[in-house]
Amino acid sequence: MAAQRKQASASASPNIGENLEETKSLHFEFEPFNCQPGEITTEDKVLFVDRELRKLQTFCVQSGYSAAQVECFAECFNESSSKVLISKWKRRGVGVVLFAVACLLLHQFDPACRLAAATARSGVIKLLPVWDWTELYHSTCLFTNPLYRDPNRLFAEDCQVCEGVQNIRRVRGLNAADVVEQYFKRDLPIIVEDGLHDWDAQSMLTIHDLAHIYETDDVLKSSGGCGFSSNIRSKHGGHRDLLHKILRENLTEFYAHWENCQLSAAKAFRWFYKQPYFLPYAVETSPSNWVFISSNYVGKLFKVVEIDHPLVMLMQIRGQVEIQVEAWNPCDKVCAVLSDILHEGETLVVTEFLWKTAYLPVTEHESVTIGIGGSFD
Repeated sequence: MAAQRKQASASASPNIGENLEETKSLHFEFEPFNCQPGEITTEDKVLFVDRELRKLQTFCVQSGYSAAQVECFAECFNESSSKVLISKWKRRGVGVVLFAVACLLLHQFDPACRLAAATARSGVIKLLPVWDWTELYHSTCLFTNPLYRDPNRLFAEDCQVCEGVQNIRRVRGLNAADVVEQYFKRDLPIIVEDGLHDWDAQSMLTIHDLAHIYETDDVLKSSGGCGFSSNIRSKHGGHRDLLHKILRENLTEFYAHWENCQLSAAKAFRWFYKQPYFLPYAVETSPSNWVFISSNYVGKLFKVVEIDHPLVMLMQIRGQVEIQVEAWNPCDKVCAVLSDILHEGETLVVTEFLWKTAYLPVTEHESVTIGIGGSFD
């Protein structure tokens, strides 16, 4: 490579000498540049240099130099500009790395992390009037695929299943081998009137029985819950605080529901109820369970049953509650709202894909309901 360069320079040198003799007769006049502080901007300076370089290139071409020779003369300028560009990007890269390291260190420092989170939260809230980012925040996809059909989303054609359903069907003596095909896969809500016929008397818990269990069981008395809701305010402890008041203060006129979401608590509570007899082995029950209680409380607003599983089952242990089953959007405009009374010993079974479930305490006596979720193929 070095030999080729020497040969090229040797062959070019006579031509360069000849061109130098020819350029003596040519005149190249530079434009005077009057630099007065504060009068010339950086852009003007760049334009001036650009014009002079173009004049120099034109002069070299008129002098008989080839494009390769002109490029060879300007190599020193190109090298310096490329070095400046590389150095500039290196500085930017180092700055980005230092900024990332600083952010990582601040993230480990809890007060700084909280301050940054609060500042960011305030900023995005102020951004809402300009840009509604909540839709993007709650979306599971950055770009939607027009050919994708979500299997868990209702479409208008799905409403054909429920448009003719006018009530919750009451059944008894179900066969575990047929219940999936006859009811679950057809999304038909049912009340199994003999749902608890194989339960013994000890399994029919009262509210005081529940309170005593949560006070004495080693796991339940120290486990927290999820989704606690009640008309009795509780600052700490949630359902455990409420059950403690029931035992100590003889509390009445209340309703409450919660989920035993901790696996240890759900497993411990599972000892106090039986799985419905009509469930086949193909149905897998949820690891957690739910409790709904009320005493001398007649409500007016339905309480949503938040059991997020394909199959929702409510087992009425004591008393009775009113049940409301309503289709999800868009089928709520086509299908009727179904309601019925769930009596003691009965079990409500609803598929969550099509229906949302709510309950309403309607009796002056106590009511105890246990909820479980399930899934099936």
